[in-house]
Amino acid sequence: MRTSIVNLRLRSSVRTSTLMIRSHSSVKGHRMIDPQTSTQQPLSVRQSSSDLQVPWFVQDHHLVPSPTQPSSTIGGSLADTPLPPSTLPSNVSDNLSLLHHHLVQSPFFDQSSITFIDAKLSKGHEAWTDWVILVNLRYDRENSIRAATESIRYLISSLGLTNEPIRVEGINHSTSSPTTAWSFIDCGKFVVNIMTERSREVYNLEAVWSKKYSI
Repeated sequence: MRTSIVNLRLRSSVRTSTLMIRSHSSVKGHRMIDPQTSTQQPLSVRQSSSDLQVPWFVQDHHLVPSPTQPSSTIGGSLADTPLPPSTLPSNVSDNLSLLHHHLVQSPFFDQSSITFIDAKLSKGHEAWTDWVILVNLRYDRENSIRAATESIRYLISSLGLTNEPIRVEGINHSTSSPTTAWSFIDCGKFVVNIMTERSREVYNLEAVWSKKYSI
């Protein structure tokens, strides 16, 4: 009887020792992994790698194209640098030369879009004014058509560029939408059309006048 009890205790002791050895070996095995030979780098190390690609939606916001930065996606196409202003016809008056200078210098307008059409050379009912002026808003100013129109109206009025009443169409201080695509300033002897690039393509006002004399 006593021998049986001793045998049971011995077996139990051996079993416990075996479990402890296995457990210790498992823990020891994990501790002995050499980080220098492991192919698995810590996340912090991998993230600091110089070849880590920055997602498109968190790239530097100041890299958004501006009128002087290259782009080929805004408005369909955009030159690397702003195009030069159009050439002013040689037969314009000094008043219109001053207006042209203002349009070129204004932050509202695409200076390469400025077009002066000699309407006196047009035929038929179109020739009710001497000059038709077309100008596009810059792509980043297309919600500023009211301010752009007022800047031209104020210039014409303050400098006395016309002796006739100035009539403005397309904007209304109380009801017009900020997304209005076309405004019109009638100064009698000349008219100014202020448009978005899209509206100018759609309405194609150049086709109303003699293309031969447009620039």
